[in-house]
Amino acid sequence: MNTMALRSRISVNRFSSARIAAVAAFALGAVPVAGMGSTAAATPTAGATAAGAPHCTEGESWKGGGWGQYADVWACMKTDGKTLNITAHAACYYALGTYERCSATGNWTLRKNGEAVVSGGEAPYPGPGTYELDMYIVAEGRSAGSSSPNLRVSGRHVRTVTFDTPFTNGPHLLGANGPSDSSKSTLTVMNKGDQTAKAVVVTLSSPQNAGGAAKLSDDRRCKLNHWGNTECALGDVAPNSSVSLPVSDDACRMSSEDGSRYWSYKAENFPEFHAPLCG
Repeated sequence: MNTMALRSRISVNRFSSARIAAVAAFALGAVPVAGMGSTAAATPTAGATAAGAPHCTEGESWKGGGWGQYADVWACMKTDGKTLNITAHAACYYALGTYERCSATGNWTLRKNGEAVVSGGEAPYPGPGTYELDMYIVAEGRSAGSSSPNLRVSGRHVRTVTFDTPFTNGPHLLGANGPSDSSKSTLTVMNKGDQTAKAVVVTLSSPQNAGGAAKLSDDRRCKLNHWGNTECALGDVAPNSSVSLPVSDDACRMSSEDGSRYWSYKAENFPEFHAPLCG
């Protein structure tokens, strides 16, 4: 018997059943492991998402370091028209069976026309359309009684995904970094919803390694809050409008020295979301 052909058939069958089980658990409300960002060739995957219903990408099989080790990986996404959640999934195998425990984590970014639109674990829904999903996935498999992973694989999972869920009624804020270099940047908050976003506030986190609190924007709408972060009250933002905030010359330089820095945006009638400050 052709053992390569047999292995191929087994791989297809195990992958299909693993994905069906994971998608069923996702649809029933199981909380999957939060995701990161990754690669393999970008294979278009069309998917239409009804509000609240998950759909998953076409998966791929990654070979582990040992003989007969494999992890099948894919991503599942869900939106209610306001927020978007994308999670990494995996099924882990070795030559004679499956690992008792298999986990997947990942960081993800959605891009449109080559530009990053939104990223994170849970993030604001960017709206109907077709995007490139770039997700770096780490999958680990462990056998019973093992204190460390027997299998560990990682890489980028890149797929084309399509959403047709409409925005929910109300304001809908999306934040974006403008053109930036090592010294300057502009932050923009857009309202893509059908109602005014009330009292929009942007907060810039202070560098952890700073000797003291430093205001990261010279804009008159900004002040230091009691945590030492820069808080900027930008007022109301009407539907299909935006508001921008210049960031001081030192902000991005300090951000490159301390990579954990973020900015956030929110309104009285829209929840707070975070994004990397520069870059």
